[in-house]
Amino acid sequence: MFAEQSAGGKITMNLRKGHSSVYLQYPTVGESMGAEMFEVVVRDDVLIFRFKVKPVDSNQKSDEDHLHEMELSSVTVDDDYIINKFTDFIQSKTISAFHLEITSRGKCLVFNIAEGPGRINGLTLNIERKIC
Repeated sequence: MFAEQSAGGKITMNLRKGHSSVYLQYPTVGESMGAEMFEVVVRDDVLIFRFKVKPVDSNQKSDEDHLHEMELSSVTVDDDYIINKFTDFIQSKTISAFHLEITSRGKCLVFNIAEGPGRINGLTLNIERKIC
């Protein structure tokens, strides 16, 4: 149904290459941020949801500092196209762990996700801890 690429025990599916946005929640503040290149990857039974932040203005560029300086609590995606493709993809996968990878300023930030994704007003990924 959707294009999947498989190589060496890794399956990758593009969720959206173009621009969308994410909501980044920290303990004391929350911010919307432009993002692109949304993908889901399964590697060695680990599900990885990843995207690249793409600030759209000077305010979001300033907000990007928080991603590198503060403890991230959760990330919410409210783009139905991304959510539907992600949901369809994971239904047939068996996973042992769930990670979030955010590329920002050329650096890949990796987080462990607590349990499965929640869905109230979008797809919410609750951060358990930062891996690197």
